[in-house]
Amino acid sequence: MRNIHRYALLAIVAISAGLMLWAVIAGMRAPESDKIASTMQLIGQYDEDCEPIKDSLNKTLPVKTNADGIEAIKSATIYQMRNAEGLNYIATVQAIQTVDYTDREEAYLADCKRLAELDSLEANDVKTYKKNLKKNNEERKQLASYIAEYEEKVAPLLAEERDWAARLEGVRGSDFEKESDVVLDYMQLQYERFAGKLAGLEATLAENEATYTPAVEAFDAIVKGFGVEYATKRKNNNDELSELMTDYTATITAVEAAIAEKEKAVKGSKKTEVKDDWKDNFEPLKKTLTPELISTIKAYDELITNIETAKIDVNTTEDNVKTLKAAVEAAKEDSESLMALATAISWNIYWLYFLMVFAICFVFAGFVLNFIQDANWVKIGVTTAVVLVVVLIAYLVANGHGWNDGEKLYVLDANGFSTDVVFGLGSVDSPDRYVFTAKDYMLADISIWITYLAFVLGVVAAVASSVRGIFKK
Repeated sequence: MRNIHRYALLAIVAISAGLMLWAVIAGMRAPESDKIASTMQLIGQYDEDCEPIKDSLNKTLPVKTNADGIEAIKSATIYQMRNAEGLNYIATVQAIQTVDYTDREEAYLADCKRLAELDSLEANDVKTYKKNLKKNNEERKQLASYIAEYEEKVAPLLAEERDWAARLEGVRGSDFEKESDVVLDYMQLQYERFAGKLAGLEATLAENEATYTPAVEAFDAIVKGFGVEYATKRKNNNDELSELMTDYTATITAVEAAIAEKEKAVKGSKKTEVKDDWKDNFEPLKKTLTPELISTIKAYDELITNIETAKIDVNTTEDNVKTLKAAVEAAKEDSESLMALATAISWNIYWLYFLMVFAICFVFAGFVLNFIQDANWVKIGVTTAVVLVVVLIAYLVANGHGWNDGEKLYVLDANGFSTDVVFGLGSVDSPDRYVFTAKDYMLADISIWITYLAFVLGVVAAVASSVRGIFKK
């Protein structure tokens, strides 16, 4: 029993060291300081979609409890990731959630209804149907084509897209694990679709190589013969990022213009002025630019353009999937590390509160026990006087801050700038919000200064006691 105070002190020291070590380790595992700083600026109340909750002034509402603050760190990290520029995360979520083929469905139903009307008219009123036989037959053929396209292509795609929407139904941003899995799976599917489309286009090119190769060679000869340069175009709409490719359709137009110019020159000149070799080459070369060749070259141009566009889609989507996977993993790790750090700091603060209360109780209990054993009214008087002086000094300092003259504190926004909202407890929009008064600020200010002065006097007393002990020896 005699050593119980030593064991108690050892336990307190061990707990203190353990909490400090936990905070250091958590801090070393946390992201870089700039990431922490940018995340901390966003700390506030978040909804289930990890979106900041705003007040009527469009300011992020502060958290109400320490536990909510720790959880908000996770939400803030996820919010940054979900809305990061270039990741296409939110756009993908919205694309999954907002699948809407209502217009196509309505058009399909209207086509089916109209086709049924034509069938009924043909069966029940042949005379009327035959009055506009050609028009009716053409309409039926077109309607049948629309209906078949919808049933074969659109309907299966719609069903698949709605299945994806169902996977996200009820999933909020706070359930980041499940949401991110759906987003990544969907983007992977998009990549596979683009890759499949590219493979199909390349297969079509290979299958028609026997048709396209001689046509391109013949067209090359025409272009060269008329001194026309191949026109070029971008692979996509971004001129800075895309490479140039041959534009066969535009080149056909240029060749036709060159032929027209040559014909104009021939008609406007005298026969003797036209060289025989030039004339001999012009007509045969002109005849090779047949409607069939033009049609083949345009089809080839459309095909290779689609191939290049598909390649861009494949590469872009593949890069987006890789980038997004890395970003999701980083967001998970960052949020967990930041929450661990915040939790460690929180427990260290609570432990500090406990130590302060424990120290005050310990000192007070020691004073009472010492007084019981050896009553000394002089020491009590001195101690009381010191306490009163400390309180008086704290009051005078706090009073000098102008709280009684109407000074107030104002809420800061997420970037640390002052707003016109007076500091208080509760939501800005809440009718039960309590706004701090001069009395509240005075009590808080006095308490803070008493703490400062008590620490200073404690240090002075400890130093004086040590010096006194040295001189006594």
